[in-house]
Amino acid sequence: MKNIFFISIDALRADHLGYMGYKKNITPNIDQFAKEGIVFSRAISPGSYTFLSFPSILTSLYPSEYFVCQKSSRTFIDFLKDYGYKTASINSNPHARNALDKDFDFFDDLLRYSDFDKPFEKIKRRVEKTFGRNFLTKKLRKLLVHFSSNIAKPYADAKKINDKAFEWLDKNKDGAIFFWVHYMDPHYPYDPPKEFADLSNKEVARLNRLCWMNLLTKNKSEQKHLLTIEDISRIIDLYDGEIAYADSCIGKFFGKLKELGFYDESLIFLFSDHGEMFGEHGKFSHDEYNLYNGQLQVPLIIKGLKHKDKIFDQFVTTMDIAPTLIDLLEIKSNTFKENHLIKKKRDFIISEGFKIQDVLSDSGIDIRRINFSCLWNNWKLIDNSREDKKELYNLKNDIIENHNLIEEEKEIASNLSNIIKQHKRGIYKKQEARRSILNAIKKIRV
Repeated sequence: MKNIFFISIDALRADHLGYMGYKKNITPNIDQFAKEGIVFSRAISPGSYTFLSFPSILTSLYPSEYFVCQKSSRTFIDFLKDYGYKTASINSNPHARNALDKDFDFFDDLLRYSDFDKPFEKIKRRVEKTFGRNFLTKKLRKLLVHFSSNIAKPYADAKKINDKAFEWLDKNKDGAIFFWVHYMDPHYPYDPPKEFADLSNKEVARLNRLCWMNLLTKNKSEQKHLLTIEDISRIIDLYDGEIAYADSCIGKFFGKLKELGFYDESLIFLFSDHGEMFGEHGKFSHDEYNLYNGQLQVPLIIKGLKHKDKIFDQFVTTMDIAPTLIDLLEIKSNTFKENHLIKKKRDFIISEGFKIQDVLSDSGIDIRRINFSCLWNNWKLIDNSREDKKELYNLKNDIIENHNLIEEEKEIASNLSNIIKQHKRGIYKKQEARRSILNAIKKIRV
């Protein structure tokens, strides 16, 4: 009965970490942890943002499969509870409550510590609540951005996360525990403590205004006028400052685990839910439909897993965290048996990008409106249904996906397209099976 700790950092790109080769020394604590654990240097998120990736981590289902099942699938946390684990999570992502809180014995999102009570935030929310989200309210929202820094954070910062986490751990030292702590700081808006960013308050406010206006602007030609190369560089500095601050608090969290005697004897997983874009392919932040590597490639480190190799440089998916954990604990389960980060890696990796409200209805999920990517043998195909186009990249030579080879490598593109088609057929079959079950239940009730 090993104690288990999940440490996740929202919107953390893998290539902004020292152990992954980043030149800025902003993650000394995570880098040291990487030396003590096993590093998966090419981990890929199954979903483009938190509300897709977290369910996949919990259930080892693709995001579309999870929503086809209408969130009824069991999570690995259910199995841990069956085996006597106390389960807790401190997670300040505003969307996490819908995805996570039903599974834990204790859950606190600390949203009472968010900045949503700032005057302009209240005005924006009141306008949207009164008039709905339409063309006029979007224009008004853009106008309000000019009068506020728009750096009101909708979440608690890392220090508050640690304070609550330490309080819970001090009260629950005995027995087997599963504890998930999630840090939000690298997520937009970017406003790190002053010791982590050498920029004035005025400049921080200006950059966040520009960044927010850019997020609201879909026209790429307009984006170019909003942000200069220097602006983007400074926004990255702010982002890195948030990462450095989160890393310092993660270091304190490690210190607490050592103080309680948990650090050396526990299984500890450190990962991210997705990355962040800074102008690559005209993308900023993390668009729901974006499937480029800057958004999909995430850190993944496991401490407490015994293996001769300390670095795995094959592509893996964070969907396989759950089956790997269940195997390590020797828990019998038919739910989590298909894949494993080390023992049984996938032949190909699929990721999905979609906005839930665009594809989900009472009748099911519209698969035609989902973007898919398929990664196989260093080749990656992006099937962009939204824009009706496909892109093919050789990640061995082009990890930043600059050279689209869709016309030059048609056979490879066709093979990966067929894998995606087969994946779609599997989702359709699950959806039809669920409809049949629901119809049968209705007939029985009648």
